[in-house]
Amino acid sequence: MLVSILAKRISSQSGQTIVEYGLILALISIAGLIGLGLFSGGLLDLYDLLQSAADCMSNMVSGGSCT
Repeated sequence: MLVSILAKRISSQSGQTIVEYGLILALISIAGLIGLGLFSGGLLDLYDLLQSAADCMSNMVSGGSCT
């Protein structure tokens, strides 16, 4: 049943819409991957900063200091 529905969809003109949506989805995915690549350095720096702050707080709770 699903195969027949897909076959009708592909053979009709509305199959063109499916292709267009697929292309849009591909472009959005590529843009997202490029965006993640560009911001990954900043995210790693933010993670390191948060890790340093967590280590400092842990040291202070233990009676130490931040260095």
